[in-house]
Amino acid sequence: MNLEKLRRVFMKKTDVDYMLTMSNLICKLEKGEDCSSECGAVQKMEESKKEGIAGQLMDKIARCDGENAERFVQALREVGSLDADYIEDFATVMKGKHGRESNAKELIEKVVSRTIPYGKTMMEDIFWQNLTMLAVNCGDNDLLEQYIHCIEKLRESAEE
Repeated sequence: MNLEKLRRVFMKKTDVDYMLTMSNLICKLEKGEDCSSECGAVQKMEESKKEGIAGQLMDKIARCDGENAERFVQALREVGSLDADYIEDFATVMKGKHGRESNAKELIEKVVSRTIPYGKTMMEDIFWQNLTMLAVNCGDNDLLEQYIHCIEKLRESAEE
């Protein structure tokens, strides 16, 4: 069976488009090239495919320890699948994980004082685990107590 027959049997055009778009998007981001056409294509995809690409971008942000992270953040914003505040906070927490965030206290204060919960999120476990480590290591016990109260509220809402 040749490749074309296999493709017809196993994949739809939308699946191939999804794989090509995601691959091109990541490749261009890694190279620092413009990826606005790929982001536009992702915006038009069905929600499950959009979430798949958003997950890949979040994973890249979590693993990036260099200047590439901001490119992935910008692409994730353009895709528009997740809460913009969450994307920003997630990226800042990941910088802290790699020792590049000098404003850990400000970030923790911002998250603790947030009155409107995040909208759509992804990879929350990684976000909260790393934010907890920043809070524990920031050296401000008053802020740590505020953070503990925030986590207790999070636990209560998870139990509901």
